[in-house]
Amino acid sequence: MKSLTKENFESEALNAPIPVIVIFMAGGCKPCELMRSDLEEIEKAFAGKVSMRHVEVEGNEELADRCSVIQTPTIIMFAGGKQALQVIGYNTRRDLEDKIGKKLNEIS
Repeated sequence: MKSLTKENFESEALNAPIPVIVIFMAGGCKPCELMRSDLEEIEKAFAGKVSMRHVEVEGNEELADRCSVIQTPTIIMFAGGKQALQVIGYNTRRDLEDKIGKKLNEIS
């Protein structure tokens, strides 16, 4: 999963040709690591329909603030340059798949 910073955020997330899901995470955050692993599997399930990226909040506070991230993990889906979905806190893989699938159906 590719890392995002303020330098590549617009090109990799906002201007991407397909929806992009970004997980904002913090070092030592066990739920963040669990969800990141789940998102890597979800990306395979939705191959070609969505791509995944991650942001380490430490060192990227400006980007986290820009996206109104108040806790980790936070997952945001961007589509067409705009925020399409936000999930705050830990969610199971099944819950994430359901939320992502529903949103992809709405925006396609």
